[in-house]
Amino acid sequence: MIDKANAKMVKIVVDGKEHMAPAGANLLEVLLQFGRDDERYPDQRDHGPHYVPHYCWHPGLTVAGNCRMCFINMTTEMKRGDKVEKVTTPTTACTNVVREGLEIDTKSAKVKDTQNGVQEFLLINHPLDCPECDKSGECRLQDYAFDFGRDYSRYDEKKVGSHIKQLGPNIDFFGTRCIQCSRCIRFSDEVSGTSELCFVNRGDRTTIDTFPTIPIDNRLDLNVVELCPVGALKNHDFLYQARVWNLEENESVCNLCSKGCNMRYDSLRGVVKRTMALENRGVNDFWICNDGRLNFEWINRADRLLQPRDKQGSDLSWSDAYVSTIERLRSHMDKNPGEIGVVLNCSQTVEELYLMRTLFKEKLGVTRFAAIARPAGKAETFKHFEIEADKNPNRRGVELVFGITDADASIKDMVSALNGGKVKTLVVVNNSWDSYVPAELKAATSKAGFVVGFALFNDDFCKSCDIVFATQTHAEKDGSYINSKWRLQAFRKAVPDVGGLSDTEVLQELLDRLSPDDAPVQIQSAAGVFKSATSAIPQLSGYSHRDLIRSGGATLM
Repeated sequence: MIDKANAKMVKIVVDGKEHMAPAGANLLEVLLQFGRDDERYPDQRDHGPHYVPHYCWHPGLTVAGNCRMCFINMTTEMKRGDKVEKVTTPTTACTNVVREGLEIDTKSAKVKDTQNGVQEFLLINHPLDCPECDKSGECRLQDYAFDFGRDYSRYDEKKVGSHIKQLGPNIDFFGTRCIQCSRCIRFSDEVSGTSELCFVNRGDRTTIDTFPTIPIDNRLDLNVVELCPVGALKNHDFLYQARVWNLEENESVCNLCSKGCNMRYDSLRGVVKRTMALENRGVNDFWICNDGRLNFEWINRADRLLQPRDKQGSDLSWSDAYVSTIERLRSHMDKNPGEIGVVLNCSQTVEELYLMRTLFKEKLGVTRFAAIARPAGKAETFKHFEIEADKNPNRRGVELVFGITDADASIKDMVSALNGGKVKTLVVVNNSWDSYVPAELKAATSKAGFVVGFALFNDDFCKSCDIVFATQTHAEKDGSYINSKWRLQAFRKAVPDVGGLSDTEVLQELLDRLSPDDAPVQIQSAAGVFKSATSAIPQLSGYSHRDLIRSGGATLM
């Protein structure tokens, strides 16, 4: 991959307009980026003025050049005898690189005729099953047929069939739709390194298959479904679940581990139906693991809390929950703040942690803090992707804001204080996707005289709290995480509210009610809270939500 920051810039002409481009860069990639502010790889619905249709090329894979759809006319200088002449030839953009003096034609009638011909050949054996295909609405073959193909078929012969089978536990293959672009094969060879997929047969009988007795079954395998430009490879989990044009698509950051992969939630009437990878070359390139793709149903779990509750399981009004909590906290405010224990969570956002510090450490003078961290999972290193063992999205955030470097040790200290009768009021944040709370902490909470919880689900731990605030998942709110490599990333609300209120709103309301004689606290957005945090935490200085989202994040250390 060309280092664009240090590459020599050369002049090329595209469709009669002069552009500067990095020498040696892939020509197709450069053409796709011209005229766009977003440097990420565009799909066929979001492109610039010099967009060139293509199937097989992908910026995260090696060049194959086998679909032939990206034909352009390229004019270069060529020496013939003693003369240097300009020669125009049709060629594929993906197999060429930028060099000084190129003249590129992407829009002429000749170019369109060539692309039209390639499209017609690709459709010869393709079934007309768009109405039942899950790819319909985001299919390159379908879109290009409208933009670059004919509105009728001249092929009256019998179409060549192919197998339809399950290639692995997660992936269904519809061979009749495959255009042999080889994206899936190259991914399994170059990124996962597992090499389960291959071409079999020859000529117009060529199709994709797995090696005998070796299904495609690894923790990255669903990336080939997203890579497929047509409807040949489908996610078994999403099959026939929704039409893509009905889905609401919103970007976010995965909260299932410390890597912080960029992703997109696709929801239908407020229910998440699938997740997709988003490009961030500083974090996850173009890929996410199967955990991120398949583990999302907890967002819409039936037992999500909608309102605050008391220990008897009765719903409370938000006002009553605030009043009861503030009364309890005020009872410690002047004489015994050391009897308050606060258990944070490594799934909280930076903004929530900052407000917890402001409320409990600065306002109430609490000194006893701990943090829940989910147990380590299985790390796995693929050829060009790493799945991390740490299953906490913001462990670094807890370290930055509270200085807690060993979460497990902090829990042991808190349990010891509870068992020793030193903690009378306990505040616990239980907002991880699986509501994980260490068993020893669960057992010791009964030793506290009063327990306040911040939770997502109406589970056993929630029922042990005297008051529990119904909060929201990261997908329902704005915020930021710091991943294991100290990369700070902000994200926006991705799905409609399922239940509760955001933690930032609840914590600001508690701050306001704690000191009613002070100037009233203006309830800020998460972006506003982050701005306040930049003044109190030097490492955050100079950043904003907007800039972090636009840039894909920033490395703090």
